[in-house]
This record gives sequence, C-alpha cells and structure tokens, in this order.
Amino acid sequence: TVRFEATFDLKECKTGGVKLEIAWLRDEAPQLVAISSSPVWTEDGVGKSLAVEAAAPTGATRAWTLAKLLGAGRVCFRELTVCLDGHEVGANPELDPSQGGWQFISWSAGEPEAVKAAWEKPQAACIAYSPRRELEGRPTKALAMVWDWVDFRATALADFMGWFAARIKAADPSRPVVTYTTMSFANPFEWDYVQQMAVEVDKVAAQRHHDVIGMQLASAAGDADSVTAAFDMVRKSGKPMWAVDLLDFSLGVGAGEELLTRTSLAAVQHGASGILYYCWYGTPVYNYTDLGIPALRRMAEAVMAAAEAVEGMRPEVSVALVMPRMPLYAFLPEPPNDWRDFMGWYKLLRRMGLATDVYTLAELPRIHAGRYRAIIVPDCAYLPRGAARALAHCTRNGVKLITSGRFARRDESGEALPAQLRMPPTYVFGDAVGAKLLGACWRHPSPTDTPPRLTTRPGWPDWTTKTVQQVVRRLSALGVHGTKDVVEPFHVQVFRRGSVRRALAVPEAAWKGEVKIGATHVEVSPPWTVVDMGG
Repeated sequence: TVRFEATFDLKECKTGGVKLEIAWLRDEAPQLVAISSSPVWTEDGVGKSLAVEAAAPTGATRAWTLAKLLGAGRVCFRELTVCLDGHEVGANPELDPSQGGWQFISWSAGEPEAVKAAWEKPQAACIAYSPRRELEGRPTKALAMVWDWVDFRATALADFMGWFAARIKAADPSRPVVTYTTMSFANPFEWDYVQQMAVEVDKVAAQRHHDVIGMQLASAAGDADSVTAAFDMVRKSGKPMWAVDLLDFSLGVGAGEELLTRTSLAAVQHGASGILYYCWYGTPVYNYTDLGIPALRRMAEAVMAAAEAVEGMRPEVSVALVMPRMPLYAFLPEPPNDWRDFMGWYKLLRRMGLATDVYTLAELPRIHAGRYRAIIVPDCAYLPRGAARALAHCTRNGVKLITSGRFARRDESGEALPAQLRMPPTYVFGDAVGAKLLGACWRHPSPTDTPPRLTTRPGWPDWTTKTVQQVVRRLSALGVHGTKDVVEPFHVQVFRRGSVRRALAVPEAAWKGEVKIGATHVEVSPPWTVVDMGG
C-alpha cells in the first residue's frame, strides 16, 4: 500500500484546485495501469493538506507520485511524503531543492507562458498559472461570447446526432433509431464535464430523427441520483428513454447485486422503458459476469417485474426544477450559479417522493405555464433574459416561484438584469439551502479510465436535520407536498394512467418497514413495493 501526503498553501484560486495522484505502471511500459486520486482542494488556504492511499492494482510494479495544480491560481507545496506499507520512502520528503527525486512538468491548455514554477528553498516548491483575463479582441461582454460559444458547441453536436439518425433511418426505415449519448451521466451535476464534452442531453432529446433517447448513465459509489435526474431532464420530450451502459462507474460490479438492482429500479421509477447492460469484458471491475448468473437473473427478473407493474403509465409530475447550468468562465463579476444548490435540491425533492421535470436555462423559454404548481430555482445569479421572461409569464399565470440563494441579478452577458425582468418570487429561501444540505462533495477515484464521479461524504446529506424539516414544512405550506411522510429511507414515485394512480417504492438501502404513502399505510420491503393509490 502506498500513501502520498502533501501540505500546501493555495492562493488566488479562480478555478480548479490542487490534487494528488498515484500513477501505477507496469515495468517500463509507458501505458498506465491505473490512477489513484485524492479529492481536489478548491479553496484558498494556508497549511492545507491532502492524502491519497491505495494498494497496487494487479499488474503494477512501480508508481509515480504526482502533486498537481489543476486550474488558475498559485500553490506552494511545503511538504510531500511517500510511505510504502507504513514506512517513509520519499526521496525528498522535506522538499530540499538540493536533493534529487522530484521534477517539475508543465502542461497548459494553449498558454504555457502563463505557467511559472519556482523552487528556491526547502518547503517552497511553488507553481502558478495565470491565464489571460480577456478574450481575443477584448470584447466588452466576454461572458456573452463564452455563453454563445458553449451553446454553439453543444447545439452543433446535437445537430450532428440528429443528422446521423436521419441517415440511419433513410437506410433502414423498418428499425427504430436509438441514440447512444455518451457522458449523459454528467449532465445533472457535473457541469464541468458537460462543458468539456459539449454533450447536453436536452439538446439531443430535442432532435426529430431518432425514435428512442438512449443515454449513457451510471451511478456513483451507489448514488443513482444522476441516473434519475437525466431521465427527468428529457422525459418531457415524450420519447421512450433507455439507460445505456448502466453500471456504477465508481465501484463497478463490486457495488454488489443489491446496489446495482436498486440503480436499475431507479431508472424504471423515472420512466425508463429500456436498459442496456454493457459488460466490459476484459476490464474486471466492470465485468457483469463476475456477479454470477444467479445474481444477474435475480436482478433482471426484479427489474422486469417492476417495469411490468407500471407499464403504460407515466410518472406524475407537478413541480419543475430549474438547472441553472452556465458556462464555467473564470473571470466573472461574481461567482457562477451554484451546482451544489441544484444537486442538494434535487436530492431533497426525490426523497420527498416529488417527481420533477428538470429544465435547463436554455429550455425555460419553452416551459408550459399551466403544467406545474410550482417552479423551484436554486442559486441563480445569472439568468438569461429569455428565461426571465418565461418565469415572469409563469408567475402571472398563477405558478408559484420558489428560489434559494441568489436570484436574477445578471443576464447572460454579466450585465445587471433589467428591473422589468426581475419578477418577485412567491417565496425566497435566503440561503442556498440545497448546497447547505449537500455538504462537502468530492470526486470518487475511478477504478479504470472512466471519469471520477461526484459524490458526497458518507452520511451526507443528513435528512434528519432541522434544515430539512423546515424546508419541507415551508414547501408544504406553499402547496408543494411530498407523497410520503418521511424523507428517508426509500424512494417513491407515483405513476398515472388516466384516473389510475400507482406508487412504486424502492428502499434506498436494505430497509423494510411501514410508512404512510398518501393516505395509505404501506409495508415496504426490498427490492420494491407497488401501491395502488386510487383515483
């Protein structure tokens, strides 16, 4: 087992942060066997520390230890220590520049001249990255240009997928065309991945030529909320939805039968009509056959039976949740819209048993004013003018507008939003309550080459807190009611077909017990329970 620790000072951190890695290699081959990573430290501070500890994966015979600055800012590493099975083996743990064993490697996206490194005395190995603060031509509204470029890239990719689907359909009109939208799993919460890859599932879903929306989805260390939120983003398109590559990207099949079954059931709860399990044979951590045929059969039978119980029905939705995703441009007049607030709100609403339609800021101009009782907008300092007009139209038509954190201060150019577009919300949570509930987040190290997934620290969010109880009571007073009388410990989704209503309940863990769903006391047990709710 190798443990790599660092003590450092971080200043002027505009984006990204500090991260430690152990890169595992086989003999002298240049290809990596695996990478073990620490969390990313993202806030300015003095005397901060990080650590990563991992056992050597199969086939690894040596390791590189890497202390990285990933983003704009300045870090000074004060101490780096490497231990092997508890014994210190670092060639230069106190960072004496007169000793060997460490070296500086520079990489940057197009601006190598903006990277500076200095190591003049022990315990002061410093790296700074200061990219230009202005775009080419020094535009007066830089954010508007960045926003337009990010939108163009994602629209162009979606248009290409639509064009490709049309070519396939022309070649064989007898078969349905299904998208395989990679990186869909990032759309709900991992906004930096979305901007990096330009894959926005709402834009793909709006294309005309494919028949089924297939999305690459995966849970993260057992958390299936990014799976369900992706379905909630595209369900309003009315097209069938499939989960593709459904797995746990953080734990692989090591997550176990129960967790993987619950991930599949979560997809069914939120309207999936198809699931593709892709067995990455040759990558043991993702090899489904390692679960064994009996476990795979039990999982498939449980998921198919749940799907049959709600076949022909649709999730009952009465609330819209706005995803205030915006370009991650470092040089803003105030911090960007907070992904953490959205993530915390989504988790709370799902555990209240409240089905939601998720709208991006780009979709808001097309929202149906009469479809929802309430629209919830998490922290959203930057609100495009078209989205502001749409929200104002909804409030004039009696829809309750609930906000938290900042709201409608600036438009997509970064300029102050005109007063006539600042509609008064029905209720304002002054704090970003979703972010407060969420607590600290970090990216779970990936066992292979899949991107590390975002997760919360163990025990968070804590659904027993007074904050949760206060928010639930306030929502109830505003007419936004959950379908069950507790926030934990299971997920419930109400389906409707005509006047028939049916609830599908799935325990979040191996839990069973009695709970009140609507007006009915129900015995809930794993892997799922269905309840007829009447008209």
